[in-house]
Amino acid sequence: MNYKQIAAEFSMDSVKQAFQAQPMIGLLGFVVVGIVFFFLLFGFVQFIAGFSDELRYLNHEISRTDGEEQRYYIHCRRELWLSLIPFLRH
Repeated sequence: MNYKQIAAEFSMDSVKQAFQAQPMIGLLGFVVVGIVFFFLLFGFVQFIAGFSDELRYLNHEISRTDGEEQRYYIHCRRELWLSLIPFLRH
């Protein structure tokens, strides 16, 4: 197979023909993609909410304390921000 034949097999026309021939498969595919998208979105919103709560707590503790304790909370806040980098773990 050359690249033109491969491109023809994966063109939008061939996808449309496959969905027209088997409409239930297309509907099922859209439902599965929708469910996966919903769970990904739900997990992302939970992560952002937890991160925001933790950041708010640390900022409150930083403003409330001083000295060594304040430096500790600043260090915790820095680690919280660094935890957003996926390949960086402490």
